[in-house]
Amino acid sequence: MARKPLTRWQKASAWLRSPGGQRLTHMSPALMVGVVGFYASYQHIYAVSVHYGQPRDIAALMPVAIDALMIVAGRYVTHARSTLGKFYAVVGFLLSSAASLGANILAAPPEVFARVVAGWPAVCLIVAALIVHYGERRPRRRAPAAATRRTPSSPAAAATRRTPSSPAAAPVSPPVDQWRAETLTDVPLPWDTVSR
Repeated sequence: MARKPLTRWQKASAWLRSPGGQRLTHMSPALMVGVVGFYASYQHIYAVSVHYGQPRDIAALMPVAIDALMIVAGRYVTHARSTLGKFYAVVGFLLSSAASLGANILAAPPEVFARVVAGWPAVCLIVAALIVHYGERRPRRRAPAAATRRTPSSPAAAATRRTPSSPAAAPVSPPVDQWRAETLTDVPLPWDTVSR
């Protein structure tokens, strides 16, 4: 009997139960906060760039350069293959975070509360980037099963494994040569039967 094809909702539900779907579900609040923080930070950095004499086309690209560097550098802090690459990623993340936070604070009026509110989108973007990069669960590496079996945890455990716990334990099979000698002596040969 042929199975009915899955509907779109069933396919979406099956995908959400997969590891990729569960990861997206867990990370979606941080991604939403990051998008909101990026948009507000974009407006602040753009306004500061225009105010300090940058052309509008360069001012439009400046927020992308600063905030995107923060996201990319945060990603490569954990995925860098060398110590030098990890160092550059950390420096890039710190510099871009400081530039984003500073530009957001400069876009506000010279009042403490206004500057805290203006700097908050940059803080949201920084924290969201850190959560997305470092908040995912990583599976622990397990030792191979063969190595675990061969290497006993302690000498007492090794002695317990080698010594049978009761007389009803399985007997140890004799060596192959001894088995052959005992078996061949019990087998009658043709000339033995003839001589009898």
